[in-house]
Amino acid sequence: MAYAIPILNTTKQQNETEMLRIIGASYFAKQDYDNAVKYYDRFETRDQGKPKTRKTATKWVTPTTR
Repeated sequence: MAYAIPILNTTKQQNETEMLRIIGASYFAKQDYDNAVKYYDRFETRDQGKPKTRKTATKWVTPTTR
């Protein structure tokens, strides 16, 4: 987190939405709920309306490739 947070706050990253989710989950695991909510809120704001991707045994599947 010490590496990811400054980069996230000062640059535009390709996987920024996922980084927000991971940072939120990390704070949650450390029981730092105030910071967890802050990053989860940012994650949810940016994630709305985007297709979800899940990995199957053979390939990545999105709602349009099923």
